[in-house]
Amino acid sequence: MALKMIKYKSIKSRFISYMIQILVISLITTLAIIYFLLQVTMSSYIVPADYYDRKLPVIRDCIKDYGDNLEKLNQQLRAYIPEGEMSYKIIDEVGSIVYEYGFTEQFEISWWYLASKETEQRLVKGWIKPYVLTYLPIEYKGDYQGGVVLGYGVYPTSTVPILKYIVPYFNGIILCAPFIMLAITLVLYAKRFLRAIEEPLRALQKGISNIEKDNLNFEVKTSSCDEIGELCLSFEKMRLALKESLEANWDKEEERRNIINGLAHDLRTPITVIKGHTELILEDILTEEQMKDSALAIQKNTSRLGRLVEALNQVNKWQQIDNLVDKKEEVDIEEFLKDKVKDYRVLANSKTIDIQYKLTSNLKKMVVHSEAFAQILDNLISNSIRFTPEGGCILILLKVEERRIELKVEDSGCGFTTEDLKQALILFYQGDKSRNSGQHYGIGLHTVDYLVKKMNGTVRLYKALIGGAGVEIIISQ
Repeated sequence: MALKMIKYKSIKSRFISYMIQILVISLITTLAIIYFLLQVTMSSYIVPADYYDRKLPVIRDCIKDYGDNLEKLNQQLRAYIPEGEMSYKIIDEVGSIVYEYGFTEQFEISWWYLASKETEQRLVKGWIKPYVLTYLPIEYKGDYQGGVVLGYGVYPTSTVPILKYIVPYFNGIILCAPFIMLAITLVLYAKRFLRAIEEPLRALQKGISNIEKDNLNFEVKTSSCDEIGELCLSFEKMRLALKESLEANWDKEEERRNIINGLAHDLRTPITVIKGHTELILEDILTEEQMKDSALAIQKNTSRLGRLVEALNQVNKWQQIDNLVDKKEEVDIEEFLKDKVKDYRVLANSKTIDIQYKLTSNLKKMVVHSEAFAQILDNLISNSIRFTPEGGCILILLKVEERRIELKVEDSGCGFTTEDLKQALILFYQGDKSRNSGQHYGIGLHTVDYLVKKMNGTVRLYKALIGGAGVEIIISQ
């Protein structure tokens, strides 16, 4: 059963379609992610990157108001700075740490101590999550009292614990989202595309493996509707054609073998009879009358041997019989028929059989499998000559149209019985042996039927109006 593809879609168009889908899906999902992140960013749960920088003016005021009392300054800073969000250290004029709160990172004072201790300084550490160390000097009535080192992040964060680990990477996520979504959709569609290709390729590989093992009883199935699907379809058609061809050859060879075996079996009888009569003659014990009878028996069985050998020869020709319909050629219709009838009249002359023909055609030439058509005519006329009595007649009617050939061969012989009309085209059918006296082996009409079918034609047997058998052949071209 051949494969069927509902709708053809080439690999190129499928690839382009996939690429468009990948771009569209990546764009939509990226926009959705960015929109979600922006919505989260604008919510009250997100702390912006400059959130702690905006606290510096208040801290400066505290330092100005309580710079003379570091202990009280520490209390004010602890009250103002939320726990866990900002760290600080308070140092004295010599750089010793007096108070500290919340510092988790290593702290070094040399970066401002070596510079002017009375100047605000700022150091940024890190890149993805930058951390700022800000030094604010403490002065009271113009005298330097020490300083406050503040530590805080300058990146977005959140007051929700679960978001605190994600929000700092929002900017990176927004930048990478298009590439991430593009990579994900590419991987998904690549797998889908590969599955669509691998499935029919596996079916083809399995089919080739079966053929290598001389197994044609399988079927190549695929739902692919592209060039590979067409390849699978062609492969399945090839498999079916190869299977049909091999089975036909096997059947033909088996049929040929059976026929040869049957004919070989028939050869034993005349050979045995001839051998027996020859031995009697050699013993020189026969009378003249018996010698004459033995000679007649040998002659009769020799003729039968000749017919059997001819039948074997026809069977052997079956290996080349398909070659007769391999090619067509243009022939002159009238010349072709005249030449054939001239030969047939020579064959029928010994029985004084009259062979007539009638040609109906508005064409000068016809395109036909000439060798096969000649073989068909030869078999039909030889049958008619065999079964037509002396002084009888054979009529050939040929009608040729542009794309149709009709051939009728009628004779005035014994004709077909009712059983003959049903069985005569079957190989090895000999009809009533009492009527044909073993003069044929049921090969001729079967060969005609085989050749006509090869030429897309039909064969019909009927009783002719002139009293004998009639065979009609119609070939449509």
